Amino acid sequence: MKVTTLAILGVLSLNIAHAEGIKAVNNQIGLSFGGQHIDYVEKDTYNVTSDGILDSEKGWQPGLKLHYSLQGDRLGIKDLYFKASYAYAKGMTDYKGYLQNLNTGALTPYNTETHTSSTDAQLKLGKGFLVGSKTQLTPYVAYNYREWERDMSFDPYGYLEMYSHDAASVGLLTQYAFTPNLVGSLDFSVGYMFNAQMVVENYYKFDLGKRPVYALELGLDYAITKAWHVFGNMQYMQYNYGESNTVPTVIGNMVEPNSKSKILQFYVGAAYAF
Repeated sequence: MKVTTLAILGVLSLNIAHAEGIKAVNNQIGLSFGGQHIDYVEKDTYNVTSDGILDSEKGWQPGLKLHYSLQGDRLGIKDLYFKASYAYAKGMTDYKGYLQNLNTGALTPYNTETHTSSTDAQLKLGKGFLVGSKTQLTPYVAYNYREWERDMSFDPYGYLEMYSHDAASVGLLTQYAFTPNLVGSLDFSVGYMFNAQMVVENYYKFDLGKRPVYALELGLDYAITKAWHVFGNMQYMQYNYGESNTVPTVIGNMVEPNSKSKILQFYVGAAYAF
């Protein structure tokens, strides 16, 4: 009888440790380093190119990411969840596109490089629900901001473009404690952008068509000690911009075309749990 009681207590203790391991991941501040791969394509909806692409940007940029998260009983809500994150990346991409003769409209293929930088900021607010002893589901709402700079002003045919948008999203964070020290996560969200725009040379502003935003993130966190953790995550994000309004410029009326962006990010780092 005593052995059975000790066994039950041991299982309960282990189950509690798994749940506490998830909470430790959700109460921390961390810094990570890595980078992102940008795959950007402007679509040819006017059939002026042979492949249906006006131009593209592809390449890796190194970056860093900061995050701060909290989970606890606050505002009368059990396991209220909050997370803030900020990522910045800067580097080069390979540009493939065309030069257009303004008199004849003829297109000439043109390849170069682009100085690229991007900022991603996010706020999440949700509530955690423990399912069993090893899994937590956290539905949440989120605010996202992304800014992307394409700088070809050093090129004789290039100039500076700044893209940005806000987005409101809903998502579900699923966390599973493999052991009390090792927690994996799967985070999926879908949202819709607003304030989507592109500014040329800090002067001409194009209002871009608003479209959905999708994000999927996989993560793994390991507690070396109760306070110090190491972690890694991979995120895939996809969004489109619709065709803009017509803007008069010194070289005539211009329209920013439909485009598609696919962003893949990898980060590894350390965090302090409190």
